[in-house]
Amino acid sequence: MAIMDFLWMTKAKLFLLIIFLIVTIPKYYNSNCDAACASGAASPLCQCGFSIANFYTIFVLAYIVACIMGEIYKIIKKRTGKKIAA
Repeated sequence: MAIMDFLWMTKAKLFLLIIFLIVTIPKYYNSNCDAACASGAASPLCQCGFSIANFYTIFVLAYIVACIMGEIYKIIKKRTGKKIAA
């Protein structure tokens, strides 16, 4: 149950996830292809456009980081709230 609570998306976690995905666009979408890659040369080094494998990896990592940062924020918010009330 604790893992599901940790991985559950709240508004703050979703906002962080969207920011991480926007910031990491160059990692999973290669928009600057050279002429050799654009001509259709079959090379593993030529990745033009969207890469689903890279997007999946970055999405999972961004999801986990957003969850961790959201939980850290929640813990800090609880601790500072108790100090002010005491």
